[in-house]
Amino acid sequence: MPEDMKDDEFAGGADIFEIFGDNLDAFQRIRGVLGTIDANAMDLVA
Repeated sequence: MPEDMKDDEFAGGADIFEIFGDNLDAFQRIRGVLGTIDANAMDLVA
C-alpha cells in the first residue's frame, strides 16, 4: 500500500515531498489511516 503512493497514478506525477512539503506529519497520519483501512479490509476477507 505505501509503495502505491509513489506511483504516478496516485500522485498525478508529483513527488510526495512536492505534495506535502515539510509537513511529513500529515503524510504519516494519512499513511497510518490507509494502513488501518487496509488491515480492516484484510480482516473482512479472511
